[in-house]
Amino acid sequence: CHLHGLVHRDMKPENFLFKSAKEDSPLKATDFGLSDFINPSRKFTDIVGSAYYVAPEV
Repeated sequence: CHLHGLVHRDMKPENFLFKSAKEDSPLKATDFGLSDFINPSRKFTDIVGSAYYVAPEV
């Protein structure tokens, strides 16, 4: 996602799912509802995410 200029902004265990029940199944990120595109000329000032998982310095 970062290679395409997208930041998730709500990283937590519930937002990761395995594609199948197979042991070698890939892990997929889900729930991009709070995601945003990176713009080098804009500073992110919004505090978003799930409160329990937001870093203390935020």
